[in-house]
Amino acid sequence: MNEIEERLKRLEGNPSDLNELIEQDRIKNLLIKLLNKGYFELDDPWAAAKEIYNWASLRSDFVVNAVVTAQPFIPPEPIVEPFQKLMGILLEHKHLFDGIYVHGSYAVGGYAEASDLDMVYVIDTFTLSPYNLLALREILSKTKEIFEEIDPGDHHGPYVLTTRMFHNYLESYLPIKVWETAKCVFGRTRLLFHTRKSKYHDLEWFEKSGPFYKDASEHPERFQTFNEIKKFAMMAIMIPAVAYPWATGEYTTKQIALEWVKETYPDTIPWADELTRMRADNDFTIAPIEETWEVWQIINRRM
Repeated sequence: MNEIEERLKRLEGNPSDLNELIEQDRIKNLLIKLLNKGYFELDDPWAAAKEIYNWASLRSDFVVNAVVTAQPFIPPEPIVEPFQKLMGILLEHKHLFDGIYVHGSYAVGGYAEASDLDMVYVIDTFTLSPYNLLALREILSKTKEIFEEIDPGDHHGPYVLTTRMFHNYLESYLPIKVWETAKCVFGRTRLLFHTRKSKYHDLEWFEKSGPFYKDASEHPERFQTFNEIKKFAMMAIMIPAVAYPWATGEYTTKQIALEWVKETYPDTIPWADELTRMRADNDFTIAPIEETWEVWQIINRRM
């Protein structure tokens, strides 16, 4: 465990189930890497699939404390054709999914030329097996070019959860407020959660992002192409969203968090407005690297 993780665990007060939540988070990240072939590399996919299966197959009861009803998703005109191609692949294997959902700008409107397609695949725990996971890995690898057709700068692919992860649901995965505006492509429309509070996870993503922005400020030459600059900018605009939980103890949408950081830390206004403009104009010619590192430090000093 590195220094950041040790400090975060001390903040939590070491509750008995924190290690369980950390392990679930690790499995979630492993699942995303396994099923997003082409975005991430894995040395041993078979070992990863067995590890995920062993975790997911454990019995887990839960008490519901949040309910969201997702409305049907109707793809907007700019993505109708590629979305139909995507569904042609996914629907052939719909028995492996508990549900598929769209969130973000294509779900709520306000999408721009630079918008990527934000999707969540919920894998049915009862259909999980190492063989099914590896088969799904190959199936989903065929969809990477479709995501890139919608957004050539796409760098993450779909988000992936299992039904068991809703039993101990951390909003650092995807806030309930985001689920409330998500749309259902197919599967379960009434989503049940047992949400958990964890100071460790409230601060984790903000704290761990610091070394990335510091390193970028020391090596700006790594961000020269359109896609590299766009990836950096889209990560940078998430800083308010990952700082908000630590400052307030709550989770919210990216847009609300952006307005919050401008109001709370006025020095960040030019940076936030410039990132908003870059996204709206699809203008990723210069990465705001130094400005982003300074913003991270401003927030970090005052939290």
